[in-house]
Amino acid sequence: MAMDGSNECTRHRKPWHLLSDEERMQYVTGFQQLRYNGKLDIFIETHHLADTPTAFADVHYTAQFFPWHSYFLTEIESQIRSLGPEYECFGLPYWDFTIDSGYSHADDMPIYSSVLGADGNEDNDYCVEDALWNRDVYPTTYLCSENELRLNLNCCLKRHHGERGHIPDADTLASHIVDNHRWWDFQETVVQEHKYVHSYISGNVNKTHMFGHNAAEDPLFIMLHNFMMYIRALRTTCFGYDLKINELEQYQPFSYDPYQDNREADMKPFLDLPLDFNLLAEQEWSRAYAEDITVRKIFDIKAWDISFELGTFWHQSAELQKYCSDNLNSSWFYDSVQFSTPRREQHGQQDQQLSNTILDGVPRGNTHLQHDIAVCLFIIAFALTLVALCRRETIRLAASASADKYRVYGNAYDEMEHLNRKF
Repeated sequence: MAMDGSNECTRHRKPWHLLSDEERMQYVTGFQQLRYNGKLDIFIETHHLADTPTAFADVHYTAQFFPWHSYFLTEIESQIRSLGPEYECFGLPYWDFTIDSGYSHADDMPIYSSVLGADGNEDNDYCVEDALWNRDVYPTTYLCSENELRLNLNCCLKRHHGERGHIPDADTLASHIVDNHRWWDFQETVVQEHKYVHSYISGNVNKTHMFGHNAAEDPLFIMLHNFMMYIRALRTTCFGYDLKINELEQYQPFSYDPYQDNREADMKPFLDLPLDFNLLAEQEWSRAYAEDITVRKIFDIKAWDISFELGTFWHQSAELQKYCSDNLNSSWFYDSVQFSTPRREQHGQQDQQLSNTILDGVPRGNTHLQHDIAVCLFIIAFALTLVALCRRETIRLAASASADKYRVYGNAYDEMEHLNRKF
């Protein structure tokens, strides 16, 4: 039985705040078992890239960011599912951090009172001291303090709330999805929001895990990036690119854009260029060992048997529903948890109140005027729909007009690769 209650054991990924206690503990125990069997170290080393600054830049400062981390997370999910029968239907949860936005102190965030550990103790090497995540239960490999080394203590998971970072709200994040039509603009704005979360959890202190290269030791990191995968997939289906996986080049730089320039990076992740997973790709149990993982493969989440719970982020955003509902891929996104939100109920009540107010102002018995008002309301609704459709068509036409330019670049790259293989 799958975690979403269906008969198929799919990778249906739900937001953390909507999980049952049993589902939450499955993630906790599964993640920690990867620590005990040594596989987590492989993932940490793969993401660490400490001695290869160029490789770190290639992953984090180019268009690789979303696809590279997407496969990384999916492989972690696969290894938890392989732990035994009780994990075979495990779906990796995502942290919709917008639920934790607006709190005056980190300790007040719901995520910090939900079996994932709270903020670290500044007077104890920033250690997380909760029973499930203290140094005796969950020893870490990286960021051992001088005190821990001197006293031969287990190294601990470290966090520290920061003054420079913050937890972004849902409206801000939703606007990045619908307003940034070019891939580069979308990636830059969303990645920046995710950096704010890193900064808030780490305090911008290089002695805490979420500060940088060591972040994969923190279970929050995995769920944070899974939410980034949710956001990327939602943006893809919102603009209809989920139906164009094999023709994404024709819609660049809107569907995707490998032609980015970063002085610290030395590669451009074209759609069918194999991504580098270094140590992870050397493990026989990883999918990257047996096949090349490319951006194009990652883009189609259904090909990986992945789907996402729409969740609160979607249902509380009138803007997302306005611009994306018509294109929403029902095999990528659906609800298995039935719930209503105060905002949806409020909007529904407000809409009904507005209609009643308008009609109540019409003298009773004046059916002609009521009819005219109803027609006007229909025309307004129809006009708004046309605006949304025109917006999508404008994006499509602009993408089509730029396709030839990017196809030329792609052909030039293919020729260089052919020559490199030849010589």
